[in-house]
Amino acid sequence: MANLSYLKPSTRLPMMYIDDGLRATLEVMEAPAESLSMRTYNINATSFCSEELAQEVLKHILEFQITYNVDSVPQATADSWPMNFDSNARKDWGWKHHFDLPELVTTMLNVHGPDSRVAQAN
Repeated sequence: MANLSYLKPSTRLPMMYIDDGLRATLEVMEAPAESLSMRTYNINATSFCSEELAQEVLKHILEFQITYNVDSVPQATADSWPMNFDSNARKDWGWKHHFDLPELVTTMLNVHGPDSRVAQAN
């Protein structure tokens, strides 16, 4: 299974599994108003690079391969992406993500399967 990345193998980006994002939305709506220090929150979960993602996928799909063909436009966007988000959500209502990289890969492959279009997108 061959896949193509337009970013450098070491380019790290913040990611969040949608279930964590939906749960964060519900948690902030249910949090006591007096515990919230602001009206809008940036929520973060995990960060990883394509090289780390590939290594995690390889644990499940031994024939997985990735090719790097760095494109300057998406690379510039990724390089300019903020890495540190507001941590007030963790302080104000105890936000904590559930899906780290291993859990995210396992869940995605279990939901979509290794032969799905999602797993083979390139």
